[in-house]
Amino acid sequence: MPQTTSTLEPDRSQAPALPPPGDAAAPARTDGTHVLHDAGASSAATVPGQAAHAAADARAAASTEADLDPYAEDRTPSFIGVVPRPQARRVPGWQWTVLALLVAALGVQMLVADRARLAQDARWRPLLERTCAVLRCSLPAWHQPQAYTMLAREVRPLPGAAGVLQVHASFRNDARWPQQWPAIAVSLSDADGRTLGARVLLPKDYLEPDLRQTTLAPGQSAQMTVQVREPPGGAVAFAFEFR
Repeated sequence: MPQTTSTLEPDRSQAPALPPPGDAAAPARTDGTHVLHDAGASSAATVPGQAAHAAADARAAASTEADLDPYAEDRTPSFIGVVPRPQARRVPGWQWTVLALLVAALGVQMLVADRARLAQDARWRPLLERTCAVLRCSLPAWHQPQAYTMLAREVRPLPGAAGVLQVHASFRNDARWPQQWPAIAVSLSDADGRTLGARVLLPKDYLEPDLRQTTLAPGQSAQMTVQVREPPGGAVAFAFEFR
């Protein structure tokens, strides 16, 4: 019979692993701990793909830290425009001056345009007088009939003229300003108080033509005399009223 020769292989599962060639085995510690050997050689043998993954992980970690850091540098791209905040525009001082002058000019214009009415108001007349003194505008005369004071009055038949009465009155201007000559209403009544006749005498009825455009100064006195026709019925009383 042929003989079969077999080679016995050692049981490697029970044998201790030998270190790779060139590496010295780390000595065992008697206290039960192990000494780590230098893994520089194996790290050097890392494939390029693993190195790229490690670098990417490092960049991701750095980016996360930057996001969490409130003082991290703003990485907004420079090509993205930033809209500036609108700034409050400061109005120059000269514009306020011009505006104030325009408002004042408008006020003066309105004052002068309405001076005929305002001139009869004691609150506005002093201002209008000063304004017109500068602008050389005219003011109507002050008109305050109740400021005239009757000093004397008389109604009697005109001698030598039947049915004609002569009316005489003396009065004074007690207003603060010069006044135009007043209109004077004269009424005649009988013994029972019934009005028999009345007439309003205007300045043109009792003034000479050269005096009709004049005024009576404060405190100045004047008088007037006119003839009127006597109404029928026998007038025995008369009354005067300034208008």
